[in-house]
Amino acid sequence: MKTVIYRGFHSIEFQNLFNQCWDNESLLIAAPPYLEEIGFFTDKLPKGTIELVGNWEQELSFPEPTGEFSKFPQLGVFTTGTTRDKPNLVLFTKENIESSIRGILSFFENIQIDSIYCYPQPYHIFGLSLGYALSKLMGLELVYTTGVYRRDSHKSWCQASRHRDNLITMGTPTHFKDLTNYIEESGDAFHETKSSIAGGAKVSLASWDLMKNKLKIEFPSTGYGCTEAAPGVSHTSPGIRPKGDSDIGFPLPEVQLNPISGEGLEFSGPNLCLAIINENSISFPKRFTIPDQIDVEEDGSLKYIRRINLVLNRGGEKFSIEDIENRIREKFGIEVVGFSCPDTRLGEDLALAFLKSELDQSTKISDIYSFLEVQFGRSFNSKNNLLLDEIPVNHNSKFDRKACAKKLSERQHGL
Repeated sequence: MKTVIYRGFHSIEFQNLFNQCWDNESLLIAAPPYLEEIGFFTDKLPKGTIELVGNWEQELSFPEPTGEFSKFPQLGVFTTGTTRDKPNLVLFTKENIESSIRGILSFFENIQIDSIYCYPQPYHIFGLSLGYALSKLMGLELVYTTGVYRRDSHKSWCQASRHRDNLITMGTPTHFKDLTNYIEESGDAFHETKSSIAGGAKVSLASWDLMKNKLKIEFPSTGYGCTEAAPGVSHTSPGIRPKGDSDIGFPLPEVQLNPISGEGLEFSGPNLCLAIINENSISFPKRFTIPDQIDVEEDGSLKYIRRINLVLNRGGEKFSIEDIENRIREKFGIEVVGFSCPDTRLGEDLALAFLKSELDQSTKISDIYSFLEVQFGRSFNSKNNLLLDEIPVNHNSKFDRKACAKKLSERQHGL
């Protein structure tokens, strides 16, 4: 079996490669640009040859594939690589992708769609399933800007909206907010479009209103899911305003859900990924638990309560808070507690609590945030920090992140 590993951004090359691999039944793995090592997973791939395509800056050596699979894996995508040194690689069959798309499209039965504008990059399952695969399966035109996400992406959307009435836009809440800011600043003309799906991060009611009222999208919607679900678990009804920030709609028709108290939301179904590969092993899950507390309402709709594990979802990009803490401790030798705080653009952003006694002239907050920017390639808001005489702890004698978040909120609101 042939495996093709592509490293890069949106491009005509990748779209053609996607279609070729889909037709020829070659395994296509979409690698993000920051992935520099592949040896930790290649030996677990299906037996056969490996071809590297795209932007590989150096020649790589890696173990030959020796994996045995009962089903043919068609696509591979990585969980966000900033959550750990070596991200998980998730493999999907065509059935996984088709089932998720089929379930999501069941919410759009009476809405005509002729073309797709895709913001998420192809190395995210959101952009892969609801961009490239949806375009391939439904014969829809796929519109995107090549290369990295930038201001030209919004200019391209405005142009697409002026020429395509039945356009559906795929993006995270951050993309839609940035698009609105671009239009307000530039005055670029745009026309009403048919629909949209906001996903990849928590979608607030304000984000839905922005899509409907500011961007003139006739039937906006929001999706909830995860990489392992290819990516759909639930969806809101297009054009119908959600009940609140926590409304994540109804389960996809073929998805079976089981909320587990204290552990998260367990799901299974034909959209569940074929395999998950990490540095040490490969697993073939029959069910998967998303670490989110989800409540089921009387009408069968789902309500998002909170994230159970310590992961910061920053505009759809996930960061391990513990990893951030550990890197700061190792570099500066100081105690730090990380937590999330609300952010109007990204949904949530990183906040940090420090002990006043451990910060002096040799260790400045600006130095810490500069270090994080180098480590993660992201500029976190340095205003989201607390200097405390004592970091609060809970009844288990563990640092109380909720108490830290409350203190920061009180300070920001002048309380």
